[in-house]
Amino acid sequence: MREVEIAYEEVLEILALAADFKDEETGNHIRRVGLYARFMAAQLGWPKDRQRIIELAAPLHDVGKIGTPDHILQKQGELEEFEAAIMHQHAEIGAKILSHSSDKVLACAANIAAGHHERWDGTGYPAGLAGNAIPIEARIAAIGDVYDALRSARPYKPALGHDEAVSIMVNGDESTQPQHFDPELLAMFARHHGRFEEIYESLAD
Repeated sequence: MREVEIAYEEVLEILALAADFKDEETGNHIRRVGLYARFMAAQLGWPKDRQRIIELAAPLHDVGKIGTPDHILQKQGELEEFEAAIMHQHAEIGAKILSHSSDKVLACAANIAAGHHERWDGTGYPAGLAGNAIPIEARIAAIGDVYDALRSARPYKPALGHDEAVSIMVNGDESTQPQHFDPELLAMFARHHGRFEEIYESLAD
């Protein structure tokens, strides 16, 4: 049974890596997002089995990028409006890919894929959900995903240091605002941001 469990976990990671390979991200990115999510779930008092589910599910947040054209994923510089619209489709594509299963991890992953770009204030995509209408798994994953994206180099931006990334999430900048996040989860991140730094540094690219 343990061999089956290991194979299952490896298949989930391979699926997540398939999307990140197209996006020039790394296996460490998806592992970090899973660890951030598990840490936050633990702080919320979730039982260990539910913590493990979100740890395995969160790395699949961007699996829908499998359906995004490479020239958009890897574009140097800001996307045109029509290109951004195509990019935004990855949330719905990922949810569709992951929703063809009754498995608890994949059901959680489908919620995360669909909702990790929704925003607490209703300004996100794809459905413009707000507040508690956004699944809690997606709200948790969004915190870790944004932090990790700020820390990581991308074709369109340099990597930021930990303090700058925390400041942007808590205080906002031209593209990221604190009202984008569940306020309870953002306050938790502000209290425990040192643990996020530890996870990032332990699995740095």
